Amino acid sequence: MAATSLDDEKFVRDKTNANVNRDSAPACGFCVDCCAHTFINLKKNFSIGRISLHFTMEATSIPDKIFKFESFVNDVLKEDLKRLENRLTEVNSEIAEYVELKNMIHTIEEADVGPDGFKTKVDIGCNFYMQANVPDPSKLFVDIGLGNYVELQSGEALKFCEMRIELLSKKGKLIQSECAKTKGHIKLVLHGISELSKFPQVLTK
Repeated sequence: MAATSLDDEKFVRDKTNANVNRDSAPACGFCVDCCAHTFINLKKNFSIGRISLHFTMEATSIPDKIFKFESFVNDVLKEDLKRLENRLTEVNSEIAEYVELKNMIHTIEEADVGPDGFKTKVDIGCNFYMQANVPDPSKLFVDIGLGNYVELQSGEALKFCEMRIELLSKKGKLIQSECAKTKGHIKLVLHGISELSKFPQVLTK
């Protein structure tokens, strides 16, 4: 297989604590540091994908390593991915709310509202609606975050919506990037597990 590339070495170094003694520190297999540490210490003329593996001098139980890597994938990486995906869903939901508010403001501005305002139905919670009167549709209260509401003119509210949509869109892209990285880490470790399963059950010096 191909030798270790500089990018691969940098990835492993970045994921390993700089203070870890790679020749002696034990690897628990439950964090990125230990995962990278194990990949570095398991070296001796074998390779996993593009990452060379050198085996340590002491005996190494392959089933134990595989179990630790599987636990790392299931207990750490997949949980991280789940949290990121949940956060991405929340961000997309928030974007949809601001888009809906923006469209509502445009609809009110285009409507022919009389001097007495207009009537509408308001959700008071749990999908219960009550009829309400809006005497001055040019002003509205907007949630600016953390449960704080500010009275804004319709034009100000539109600018705020556009600003929030742009900011949340950038945040969503960052979360998507983190999701992609985490999926890449999962794929890397799973490929390593697949290659480790081909080795003898116990490797010695």
